Amino acid sequence: MLALMFAASTLLAGPEVPAWRVQSQLGGAWAGGNADSVALGTNHQLGVRRGRHAVDLLGQVNLVRVGIQAAPGGPVVAHRTTTWAWWTRLRYDFRFHGKNALFAAFAADGNFRAGILWRVDPMAGVARTLVERGRHALLGDVGYAHTQERYVPGVMPGAGSFHNVHLGLRYDLRVDERVSFLQWGELFWAVDA
Repeated sequence: MLALMFAASTLLAGPEVPAWRVQSQLGGAWAGGNADSVALGTNHQLGVRRGRHAVDLLGQVNLVRVGIQAAPGGPVVAHRTTTWAWWTRLRYDFRFHGKNALFAAFAADGNFRAGILWRVDPMAGVARTLVERGRHALLGDVGYAHTQERYVPGVMPGAGSFHNVHLGLRYDLRVDERVSFLQWGELFWAVDA
């Protein structure tokens, strides 16, 4: 965490003008009547780049509550949360030799319905721009992550700790200077489970 704070202070100091990126989304759905359900989701990103340095902060929250009927087709008599999940990540990248980067990140999340009260993943590794053609870019990274988990009360065991190989793949389509579409996926492969 101290390394990420040092990297951020290094990034913001100096004569170059930083390039900022801000993205925020909020969505939801509501079904009334005998369904009486609501779903909410939000996703936020704040990033800054200067020269070879970049810092990104991402966050996401999802909540779904559904109505419970006493009998099929009957009135809703109670509500139950079926999804309550959150996720956040702070990541620092240092680019070198054009397409390569070293990264350090700290991620945290929770998924109460999956039995995870909280999970933290400090990680480090290398990243590379695999393909960059026109408006399209494909990026990948590989690294090490150490996962610490605490489970919701009543789940046995109460906690877990894992060493992971981290693999990531990201696709970026830049429509213009202000608009881009980004999709990514990650795999944490526990090597000591």
